[in-house]
Amino acid sequence: MKNGLRFISLLLLLSFLFLTVKLDIAFAATVDLLQLTSSGNREDWPMIYKNTVYWSDGFGEIHGYDFKTTQESLLAKVGDQLPADFFAPTAYDGRYLVYNTYTEARGYNVHAYDMKRKKDIAITDEVGSNTATDYDEDTVVYIEGGACGKLHAYDLKRRRDTLITETACGPAKISGNIVVWGYAAPGGSNIYGYDLRRNRQFDVATGDGFQEAPDIYENTVVWIQYGDIEGRSDVYMKNLRRGTETLLHSSSEYNMSWPSISKSYVVWGKNTVPHVAGIEGVDLKTHEVFEIQEQGPHQNGNMSPVIRKYRSLDGLANG
Repeated sequence: MKNGLRFISLLLLLSFLFLTVKLDIAFAATVDLLQLTSSGNREDWPMIYKNTVYWSDGFGEIHGYDFKTTQESLLAKVGDQLPADFFAPTAYDGRYLVYNTYTEARGYNVHAYDMKRKKDIAITDEVGSNTATDYDEDTVVYIEGGACGKLHAYDLKRRRDTLITETACGPAKISGNIVVWGYAAPGGSNIYGYDLRRNRQFDVATGDGFQEAPDIYENTVVWIQYGDIEGRSDVYMKNLRRGTETLLHSSSEYNMSWPSISKSYVVWGKNTVPHVAGIEGVDLKTHEVFEIQEQGPHQNGNMSPVIRKYRSLDGLANG
């Protein structure tokens, strides 16, 4: 199981990139692309915090590159902040480093390391599969049971675990008090949400076909939709507060995968043919679709870009 998950990760995450998108006088998006690693080792599981992109080097260390100082640093390593069964990081917010562990005897479990108190927190400690998929504002979301299973939210400050639903597929995402996830439905799949503050589940996208791979920023959710008779692949966005849906991009010439959203942009993987992939994005203000990384056979079959908002800077990492 471990090798299978690592192989999937390798397909999704290969090299690290950074995106700075800005508008010129003609409102055309320009992209500055920087490759962060080139060691030949497997370096994946990217995370973004403020000006820094972090990644796992495959040898039990988490490194970061600060775009403001242009310096690389070591965030954590096995034997210091991380245990011997460290598997992969999920998120870092300057205090808590959320990560998954793995052993053949016990399977996967979820932990967080408190950098301030220098203390490890075991969120789960069971035999089976518990994997963290996202984190925001002191809350970890994880799935118990494998790729699909029970969805939990764990509050690190209160040390309180909340069972959201018994039927969810990952990766579940969180922003503030809202969690979103996908799950199978007759003839396709749907996307659902949960308000942790109001303890209420609600529908996000339940139309015909397949709605998958949601991501959320504040009150806005994005996802991939496909399965119509024309063979189209679409990127949709929904404002949860207004209840309005917007089609951001549609194509019958190539597939799109794993969208990620920030305040200003949505990015996704682009696949024209098997084993050839690239990354596209859309400016949410101008609605311009632009290329971030051109497709090529040197890239994975499915690209999984990650974008996060920090002040006026949008940073994108892909591994």
